[in-house]
Amino acid sequence: MKKCTKCKIKKSLEEFHKHPISKDGRKPRCKSCRKEETSIRYKKHKTKLKEARKEWVYKNRDKLNKYRREYYKKNNKLYL
Repeated sequence: MKKCTKCKIKKSLEEFHKHPISKDGRKPRCKSCRKEETSIRYKKHKTKLKEARKEWVYKNRDKLNKYRREYYKKNNKLYL
């Protein structure tokens, strides 16, 4: 059993992500609290992330197209 540093509820170790540096090998916050934090952060920066992705795709379109062609050649059975 471990106590989450955010919600202050004792939960089993399976409710915490692994973290090799800590003493017990688990993160200090439970999975549900971390998920909540991540979703809030994503919603806050959603437009920035979308713009950054569009920019990356535009800058790397040749590399991306090459990858897609190779993937299609290897997996063309899926598309027939």
